[in-house]
Amino acid sequence: MLRFIFAILVFASFHHASAHPTVMGTISGENITLQTIGHAFAGSIKDRIIMGRKLPGQFVSEIKVIDHDRESVSYFKTNASSVFGGEIKVQSPSSSQSLAIEFVALDKPENKYTFKIGGKEAEIFVSADDFKNGHFINPEYTMTFEGETFQFKLEGQACYGYSMHLIAMIMGAAII
Repeated sequence: MLRFIFAILVFASFHHASAHPTVMGTISGENITLQTIGHAFAGSIKDRIIMGRKLPGQFVSEIKVIDHDRESVSYFKTNASSVFGGEIKVQSPSSSQSLAIEFVALDKPENKYTFKIGGKEAEIFVSADDFKNGHFINPEYTMTFEGETFQFKLEGQACYGYSMHLIAMIMGAAII
């Protein structure tokens, strides 16, 4: 019950009116080259084509991964227990992979998200040029997972909720 109340409070803070940029921005990191506008991005992560977006009017995100002409579509959303998460999938001609990702907690004073990735907890830290009107300005997301550091920077802005979607989709695609 406490988790349900926490989820309602967290998600309610994400659904305020916000203006996201209508000009193209970038998301970049090691093996990450994406263009973004509003709540959508496209480009490449590793050697795969990636298209991701937060669905309009919903707390649901969709990511498409194309690996050697094979497309996989995955969704991140709240489940029946009000926990945000999903499973990112990648299909290639020789294999099929999936990775479960679930939001655990947000520590706003520390700008730290905690997720379970493949059943293991991971902390993602957000640093930004500024924080205005409920949005990180030019945020950078950093995570160490299984001894490897994953990092990406958004040239633009993202609220706490959109940051959650970006972390699930981009970190998931970078790991798998």
